[in-house]
Amino acid sequence: MDYTNYDYQKPQTEIVRYHGANESDSAGMTNHSSSCWMICVMQALGASEVFTSEYKPVKNEQNTLKKELFRLFDIVRGKNGQKKRKLKSQEVVDFRELVRTAGLPVKKTGGYSEVRFMNFLLKQLEVKPVEYYAGSKKQKELLFTVHPTDTPERRSLEDVIKENRLSLVKAPKFLPILLKRPHIAKHQASRTPVEPSSTLTIALRDGSKARYKLVSIVIGRDSISHSYCYVLEKSGWVEYNNSKAVIHSSPKTKKRTKDSVHTPYEDACKHSEMLIYELSNIG
Repeated sequence: MDYTNYDYQKPQTEIVRYHGANESDSAGMTNHSSSCWMICVMQALGASEVFTSEYKPVKNEQNTLKKELFRLFDIVRGKNGQKKRKLKSQEVVDFRELVRTAGLPVKKTGGYSEVRFMNFLLKQLEVKPVEYYAGSKKQKELLFTVHPTDTPERRSLEDVIKENRLSLVKAPKFLPILLKRPHIAKHQASRTPVEPSSTLTIALRDGSKARYKLVSIVIGRDSISHSYCYVLEKSGWVEYNNSKAVIHSSPKTKKRTKDSVHTPYEDACKHSEMLIYELSNIG
C-alpha cells in the first residue's frame, strides 16, 4: 500500500457516502451472528474484476452457491439491474446457511476461519488451483501460500517470495495469496512485518516473469478477533468493515483498539492474511 503521494494535510478519515465524488464501489455487508469471516472474503473477491468475470454464473447456472454469491455482488455494487444497497442481516444469514448446506461445517452463530471459507468457496466455484514450486517441490493449491520467517525486519512480499524460492508453473489471471505467518497462540499470528507489494513480480518456470497488481487485502482475526478487508478503488484504499466503508486518504486513519492506533499501512504489514492479485503482464 503506497502512501507516497498522499496529502497529509487532508482530513485523515472520511466516511464514504454513497453518492458524489467519494462514492465507494460497494455498499457494504451487514454483519450478523459473527459473520465477519465470511463477509470480508466476499468483499475481497467481489472487488476483483478478473474473478467476477472469469467465474460468473453461466446461463441456466446449476450451482446455487455461485448464483447467490454473484447476486449479492450485484446488490452491493448496483449491477445487472440491482439497486445499490447494503446487504440486509437476513441475506447474510441465508447465505451463511447456504454455505453450511453446501458442505462447510459452520455453526449458525459464532466465528469461523476466513482461510477455510476462502478455500471452500474457491473449490465450490471450481477455481483452478495454483501450481507453483517451493524450491524443488511442486505444490498445487487453491491459495498460493507464502511462509515468512519470524524476523522483526520489515520485508516486502516480493522479497519473501524470493527468499522462499517460490515460482509459478503458469501465470493465472486471478492469484489469491495466503500469507501464513508463524503462530504463537490461538488467533495470534506473530508480528513479523510483511509489506503487501502493490505490484508483484513472480518468476515462472520457463524463465519469464509474471507481473501482478494488488486488488484487495483480507485482515485476519489475529489481534481483535475481527476480520475485514481493504480494497483498492479509484478513490484510494477503502476499508470495508462489515457495512461500513471508509476511504483512507492518509496513512494515519485506523484505530484497531481503543488504546492503540495503527495506520492502514501498518495494519496490512502486521495483520494481512490473504491478498488478491490480478495479472498485469508476462515478460
